[in-house]
Amino acid sequence: MNKFRNTRIGYWNCQGLSDRKWVSALAAVKEAKLDILFLAETWFLDHETHVSHPDYLVSTPRILPKPLIGHEQAGIVCLVSQDIRKQISSACVTRYTISIKINGHYIMAVYFPPSMKPEKIAEHIPDSDLSVLIGDINTFFGARYGTKRIGPLSRLNLFRDMSTNKSMNHLFPEPLGPTPDHAFVHQSL
Repeated sequence: MNKFRNTRIGYWNCQGLSDRKWVSALAAVKEAKLDILFLAETWFLDHETHVSHPDYLVSTPRILPKPLIGHEQAGIVCLVSQDIRKQISSACVTRYTISIKINGHYIMAVYFPPSMKPEKIAEHIPDSDLSVLIGDINTFFGARYGTKRIGPLSRLNLFRDMSTNKSMNHLFPEPLGPTPDHAFVHQSL
């Protein structure tokens, strides 16, 4: 468990993975010594180039059909260091999630769009234990989590229940700011 406890995980909602942002993401893995970096809302920009990089592990599937006007929607890419790659025993993707298993611990990165109903979100949260759930859940938890907004209430209750039922702590963002991105970590960690 101690080895997993030292795993450095990042999540960046990049809102379009441009060349400049891709270079910044790769630098973050190297310079910040991140073991895992999830990039959300990539919009599948230059996706074919990204999948060929040695730090690329997996990504969510494209949402088809592609729009005729504007950019594609969603997209999560998972980058991993070469050291942590050796410890990954499985990876599973859905349209909105990436789950990886490292030394018996499950890490799930998510992007739940604002339009997604809580019942659909609940379908993506596994019944099994989670060590980490991180991502853009488009939910606001109030001043303690860096925003004046609270809600939507149904989502807020869903994640509070998940946190309680799965014995997870909801981490405070650092620095505080109006973010819909959140991290939940199992109490044993």
